[in-house]
Amino acid sequence: MELSDSNYAFLVRILRCKSLRVCEDDLDESECQDFWTSAEVAEWFKAQGYTPYKRNPMEWGLPSPHTSPSLPFEIFQEANYPYAYHHAQAEDEEGPSLSARDFSGRIMYAQDRRLRHVAIKALHIESEEYRTVHFLSQQSLETIRENCLLPVVELLYFRKACFVVMPRWGSAIHAPRSHTMRDLLSIMKSVLKALAFLHSHNIMHRDTSFSNILVNHFGKDSPAYLPTRLPQMSAGLLSYALIDFDMSNMLPRTTDRKSYRLSFENALVGSGGPRDVAQGEFDYDPFAYDVGCLGLFFCEHYQHHTKDIPLLAPLLDKMVTRDINNRFTAEEALQFVERILIEAEPAQLSVVERPNLFRGIFTYETYDRWQGLPIDFQRGLAAYREPVGVPLISRALRAIIRSNIFPRSTVPTIRWLFFRITSVPQWFKAQGYTPYKRNPEEWGAPSLHTSPSLPFEIIQEADYPNAYHHAQGEGESEPSLTESDPTGRIIFAQDRALRHVAIKAMHTESEEYRVVQFLSQQSLETMRESCILPVIELLYFREACFVMGFVCANPEVPHDAGSTLHHAVCVEGFGVSSFPLHYTSGLELCKYSRQSFWS
Repeated sequence: MELSDSNYAFLVRILRCKSLRVCEDDLDESECQDFWTSAEVAEWFKAQGYTPYKRNPMEWGLPSPHTSPSLPFEIFQEANYPYAYHHAQAEDEEGPSLSARDFSGRIMYAQDRRLRHVAIKALHIESEEYRTVHFLSQQSLETIRENCLLPVVELLYFRKACFVVMPRWGSAIHAPRSHTMRDLLSIMKSVLKALAFLHSHNIMHRDTSFSNILVNHFGKDSPAYLPTRLPQMSAGLLSYALIDFDMSNMLPRTTDRKSYRLSFENALVGSGGPRDVAQGEFDYDPFAYDVGCLGLFFCEHYQHHTKDIPLLAPLLDKMVTRDINNRFTAEEALQFVERILIEAEPAQLSVVERPNLFRGIFTYETYDRWQGLPIDFQRGLAAYREPVGVPLISRALRAIIRSNIFPRSTVPTIRWLFFRITSVPQWFKAQGYTPYKRNPEEWGAPSLHTSPSLPFEIIQEADYPNAYHHAQGEGESEPSLTESDPTGRIIFAQDRALRHVAIKAMHTESEEYRVVQFLSQQSLETMRESCILPVIELLYFREACFVMGFVCANPEVPHDAGSTLHHAVCVEGFGVSSFPLHYTSGLELCKYSRQSFWS
């Protein structure tokens, strides 16, 4: 049996649209329903072994957007992979129903010869989506199951159209809202498994969102059905699968995905993602972007649970970090979730989810996922931590890009100028040191003091070469470890273990550098025995050398850590800086300029 030319012409119109919501053709949902439920189309699919659902009666005087099974069905059906559980009798509903609705215009629902329920999606055989789906159809059922993807039952062809037959599964994976932490981690693990598998085969998904994850339990397209999942959810019987390859691209096997980039316009699709191109970037890493998209949705739904599962904080931070080169790959994120499941206590995994009261108030960039976590935990995993908030440079660039005032051709110059102004702190962060941040204005003038950017203990015991510190001065209302440097050549920072360091800049051709380089080659024990402050590390940038030393205080000027690395003698301890406010002179203006450079 053949489809008529008129029906095939309409099918071609459907194939041109990824979704009715972004369709350039003037198609609507009702027209698509008329096509899928027409007698000719139904007969064609019946000849292939699939009986399409029938159109529901009119609702409120309008054609119904829902379809329902044409053949008999059980009220409750056990799962038999790849086919899902279904429950047709929702509480307080008049009668059993398995009605379904599709918003894309490209999917219909049907039953096979054994009355099992399937979803059938139309693709063009020359599309990128088809290439991905065809590859997945060649994988074994066990491989697809292990990697949490929805299997392809069969591919049907008519001219340039391919109809992908898949088992019908359910949506709204977070409903009902009574999951335990183990359940939520299971969802995360499933999606990361799927994404890691796709990436390992050079497939970028480009729309990793919760709307593209299904669960192996379905019923009537109504919120009333969702509580019927509770028995399977409580027993840990639900499975999850990543779907929808509308936006996907499959690269040749020989392509190095680590260096592969797409033009920035390609990131402006899908259900939303991280701000990887919001600052005027001209290209982006689509594989890192996939992870960032998933991390964004994980943050939206799970970041308020970091106090229940502290290891969620480093996981989420590494999935959405603005430092793309240090963002987790899908495989690394998967391994970290598996680590959480191993290390978490049973009591932690049994905690029941709570509503996210901050959803819509904080974004993934502005929510502090580490707040309230033990300081030792924060110190041990400091390398995973993403600074809270959007840097001024990023905010400024985003505003410029949104304004459309400047032509796109001028964006590289603007970005270069901003980089020149703000690159110093980022450079040190890349080396493993987070510079102290500049204090607020004092008496209407720029502050000469800086304070730790990362958490710190109020009292810290010495652990050579790390000094004692005490952050709570007598009579002071708040703990502080502010520092100042009168030379303009020193900044203060914290390393990945949250230890405090002083960093001094010097020229590699100076006599001072010759001395410091000699000292850096001595053993720690020699330096301790000789009462000389040890050099932790030497960092180089062209003719500059940055000397890392742990912070201590000068005995002649109490608490002046600005004298660190200048004097032959230091006291093994430091605390809140008590320098008086300097008057504003020409020299001080120079200091403000130096401070702006460092911070």
